[in-house]
Amino acid sequence: LAPRPVLRLGAQAAGLAARGHSVRVLTRLGVDGGPERVALGAITEIRYPVDRRCALSFFFSSLRNAGRAWAALTREEPPDVIMVHQALPGLAVLFRSPAVPCVYMCLSPAHQEFEVRNLPRGDLRGRVWHHVQSRARRWTERAVVRRAERTIVLSDFIGKLVEGYHGVIADRIHVIPGGVDTDIFCPAPDRQAIRGALGLKEDEFILFTLR
Repeated sequence: LAPRPVLRLGAQAAGLAARGHSVRVLTRLGVDGGPERVALGAITEIRYPVDRRCALSFFFSSLRNAGRAWAALTREEPPDVIMVHQALPGLAVLFRSPAVPCVYMCLSPAHQEFEVRNLPRGDLRGRVWHHVQSRARRWTERAVVRRAERTIVLSDFIGKLVEGYHGVIADRIHVIPGGVDTDIFCPAPDRQAIRGALGLKEDEFILFTLR
């Protein structure tokens, strides 16, 4: 038997497919490569390569290759709705399909995520380059948010940030709180066994966050 295909965007894609929709997921090819097209039932995942040598090559290869993959995808079957999860490939997609309705999913502002994960180097050149990369992410996301008919956020707090950073009216921002499948994610029957497996003491305080 052939190995079961592995899809990256599982729960949302599976939920839409279960409602009778044909779902196609456009995403980056992993660092280790792999197949560029995976199909499982009503879900097809198309993976485009990117050049990870530096920030500039990543930026431009993402725009180019996501756009090419999208053009091929739409020739097969034009989409009814576009759901964007990442602003950079989303920009390439929306540029090629200006008439297709779009929804943008914003978990947190893109430039803020970059600033938290990447501290600037101490010299002037490093600080300037860090600022340029942050602004590029902000401008890219702003273009997608302003193009989208709706932007979905997980909380009022993130909604206010999106509204302030990108200058969109509140009526175009919708809060859908996060959910969890309790058939899959539920308390372990033996919590002490889990602590032991992780090398944690019985009375050690644990703070866990899931995103």
